[in-house]
Amino acid sequence: MKIRTYERWLTASLALIAASCASHSPSSSETTASTSGGGSSGSGGAGTGDDGGSLGDDGGTVQSRTATLNDVSFANYDRKGSTLLLTMDGTDSASQTTEAVVKVVDSKGKPVVAFDTNWDGVADSAQTRFHFDSSTLGQSAFTGTITIPGVYALAPTIASAIVELSDINGAVTSTLTAPLTLQPVSQQGDACDPSCVANRCADGLTCNSKQLCAAGIAPTISQVAYYNGATPSQLFLVNDPDENLASLTVKYLNASGNQIAVDLSSDDAGAASSGFTINAQRSYGETFFVENYPTAGFPSMVPQISVSPTDSDGRTGPAVTASATAPLYKGAGSDCDPYGFALCGSGTACAPGVVGASNKCTATSSLLKPACSGAAAITMTGVLGAWGQAAGPSLFDPPAGCSIPTAVNRPESILSLSLSDDANTVTLSTATPETDFNTIVYLLPSCTPLPASQTDVGAADAGTKDAGGDSGTAGALGCNDDDPNNGYASTLTLNNVPAGNYWVIVDSVTSKGGTYGLTISVQ
Repeated sequence: MKIRTYERWLTASLALIAASCASHSPSSSETTASTSGGGSSGSGGAGTGDDGGSLGDDGGTVQSRTATLNDVSFANYDRKGSTLLLTMDGTDSASQTTEAVVKVVDSKGKPVVAFDTNWDGVADSAQTRFHFDSSTLGQSAFTGTITIPGVYALAPTIASAIVELSDINGAVTSTLTAPLTLQPVSQQGDACDPSCVANRCADGLTCNSKQLCAAGIAPTISQVAYYNGATPSQLFLVNDPDENLASLTVKYLNASGNQIAVDLSSDDAGAASSGFTINAQRSYGETFFVENYPTAGFPSMVPQISVSPTDSDGRTGPAVTASATAPLYKGAGSDCDPYGFALCGSGTACAPGVVGASNKCTATSSLLKPACSGAAAITMTGVLGAWGQAAGPSLFDPPAGCSIPTAVNRPESILSLSLSDDANTVTLSTATPETDFNTIVYLLPSCTPLPASQTDVGAADAGTKDAGGDSGTAGALGCNDDDPNNGYASTLTLNNVPAGNYWVIVDSVTSKGGTYGLTISVQ
């Protein structure tokens, strides 16, 4: 049997769903959309001095006449010490500040390339703009936090942060510089902070129930599913108290449970493969969710799989076996889970869609009305038209052919758009510094999910559409997944858009979702 190459068969996506240390972040984050216009140790984390001027590019060069940055602290935390946390005290008499421009430098003051500003997964800049973890719009005096996961592990020479506040119009304050306060590391037998904020246990140790650093243990597979069908999926839930998961090893098995080697080449001339490894080194927290999507036909070649987890210290947990079966769908009122091990049937969604909550299959119609009525309105003024998070139950799926087949039942954010006049062009884009996940953006004429017949694969992608004519995405005016110039960000341009009320969906390609910033241009 001729099948596709390994790289085409398997598209793995790693996503943190719940965590121990990571879930005890000192900051808080919003879960609903909101609009806004717009390694050297330090002796302390407080901001010092007034560097004056502006950092430029991301925040603009216009000085704010109403906002002042009074203080800033800078620290790292989490189980690996890789998350950076900025805490800023400021004032704004106009109550229009909820962002900051941040530049990171080393101990000699040289810029450290640490941020991905091209949405391609590769760090390319020492400076970028961040929205606060929670909006401070409407507050004249505020304390804002910015949490930056994983950056310190990738750029360990960061020693200080130069920070300026940025209001909704891009006007900035003078800068303050904050040295990085390094997280203390506890050794075996020492007291430890289970939240990994005050300190963390050294590598290879774990913070036990007595809140003491103790010898680490191997990770274990909590749950595994292997679903067949038109879009097969492999779901793995891993528990690792040490929070140092390194990889998952997946082996191909026949119906009898014996390991097999399968030729995955398209011409039956390639080398046989007996499995694959998923790199999990950039995961965080005690609980990890990993999803992998083979293409249709793979389960017929590999009827069973086994998976075993290995941590960075070489400890390997027991292997768990799963057979390819039909997806498990539950009826209205039944328990479900946001991971996708137990799915909800047609006309229902898993709500509230939060790990750890009591999730039930709930009628989509009952969820849709409050979601639509509570949708944040896109504003035409300021740097951003909207800011928010794709999270919670999935009520919408992108139109046909706009994204990959597995980009369904994903968290999204619903926004409303009102055009008072006809527009020659409307451009909506998530290509902003605030966006941290793989987005899909589409425009609908009403807050009504597309029927399944219009969300199947088949129609052409919609990067630029004529809203007054046939868009190729029936029921939607247009859709864009990955803009060619903006990596995993999305930019949708529509021509000849009549005046009226519309709905913008910022959807997620993966089950994780994330935070986004949305810009709008109307001409």
